[in-house]
Amino acid sequence: YINFETPFIKTKDMMLFIFYVKAYVKENIF
Repeated sequence: YINFETPFIKTKDMMLFIFYVKAYVKENIF
């Protein structure tokens, strides 16, 4: 069973997660 939507959802979630972490780090360190 292969779900073709899952990789795209995971990629989108990872991009949002990385963007959130970068913004969080920028606000707290700088």
